[in-house]
Amino acid sequence: MNFAISAVRILRGALACLLVGTFWVPAAEAHEGPEHEIEELTALIDAGRGDFETFIERAIEYRVLGRFPEAMRDLEHSIRLNPGSLHALRELARVQFIVGRTNAAIDTVSRALQVKIEEPVDRGGLLVQRAEMLRAQGQYRRALTDGDDALGFHSGNPEWYLLRSDLQRRLKMNRKRIAGLEEGLKQTGAGILAIERIEAQLDAGQYRAALKAIEPELESARLRGGWLVRRGRARLGLGDKAGGAEDLRTSVAGIEARLDRGRPDASLLLDQAMAWVLLGDRPAALRNYELARDKGGDPELAERIRELASP
Repeated sequence: MNFAISAVRILRGALACLLVGTFWVPAAEAHEGPEHEIEELTALIDAGRGDFETFIERAIEYRVLGRFPEAMRDLEHSIRLNPGSLHALRELARVQFIVGRTNAAIDTVSRALQVKIEEPVDRGGLLVQRAEMLRAQGQYRRALTDGDDALGFHSGNPEWYLLRSDLQRRLKMNRKRIAGLEEGLKQTGAGILAIERIEAQLDAGQYRAALKAIEPELESARLRGGWLVRRGRARLGLGDKAGGAEDLRTSVAGIEARLDRGRPDASLLLDQAMAWVLLGDRPAALRNYELARDKGGDPELAERIRELASP
């Protein structure tokens, strides 16, 4: 196992999870007083003045509170009242996925895709939702088909390009991945896709192209830790062991100065862990991965931790 590449994947996976809206943890939505909202919605339902949307609204409040059985009950009732409700079907799939009923969630999204959908972006969103579920099952090729199709319906969401890039990375489709990110940059102009393109170039061994893009970012960056790790990796790839190691050690020290070990930032921990892996210090990387996992990092962390901990 190439632990340097694994570390890069972890950081990118954490970022992808944040941007794409992955459902492996319940999303805490900005809302005051879900209990109060549930009381009001229940009063409407008990008075016979609730409709299928009322049940969806209450289900969302239940989900926010982590009361998933009640959320599913309300969503299933809403669907009985209005079988063609995309809102209810999407939300039910989301809750099913959260509680680990991934096959049922995929079936629910597939059912939603059979409903008449007016807006292309809505169909694309459903395909992305199913792609994330398929990815969680390791069905990368099926997920990639959905990701490609989603971008055919709507090409303006950078998060969807990140999802496709992650799937192409897993399938080792380096050329298509870089070309897809170029397309995404043209369509959206999103800076996060420029960063992902650099990561793709590093994964593909295109170290000179990556270094050319990294240098101006380093010159202008206020926080240089992550960029120093990328440059260190590019330099190592080009055979500059001394320069690469210097970048990585500088990155480790700079990140350490910023880290609050009492309440560390997961992204900083992952940047530093990547540097430790590239420097060959597996125990230090393992400590950071474990801390990042405890702070809610990418689900891939568990596997990477096992790999680092093995002899």
